[in-house]
Amino acid sequence: MKKHGYGSPAIVRSVLAGLACFAAGFAGAQASSWTVDRVLDFAPGTSTALGEFASQTDMQEIVGEGEYVFAKADLNDDGQMELIVQAQSSGFCGSGGCFTLVLTQRGGQPVPLLRQNLFGVLAITREKANGYRALAAVDDNGKLLKGDRPGTPLYGKPLVYELASTAP
Repeated sequence: MKKHGYGSPAIVRSVLAGLACFAAGFAGAQASSWTVDRVLDFAPGTSTALGEFASQTDMQEIVGEGEYVFAKADLNDDGQMELIVQAQSSGFCGSGGCFTLVLTQRGGQPVPLLRQNLFGVLAITREKANGYRALAAVDDNGKLLKGDRPGTPLYGKPLVYELASTAP
């Protein structure tokens, strides 16, 4: 795995996992109720499937580490597909889920909208926050899951992950 100016890849993953836990406390904060639009249909990753997003640094690390799955969906109704990639290798998966990256294209450049460890089956919500439909953890039947760990910020709340709004 390629090292960057941030330290070893293991340190970078640890920092990202910590940030993911912190960010998870804000998941589901904006909409009062969330509903599932559709479950994402992930496919096994291939280098050709990544296309214009392959140059993004996080993407290169996921691909370089091993197995991953991806899905494409228009998350802001602009006619362009965003890319959702979830690592499947032990280097990017752990007790906090698997590293998930959501990218959009702006000015010919890949722009990250979400970098977070997420669990299991993911769906897109009908509701938007920050201009994008959120991702949600769902069960095998497509039902929205709620946090089940007492003492955590999402205990009893829907496991919904809002995407970051970035400047065009």
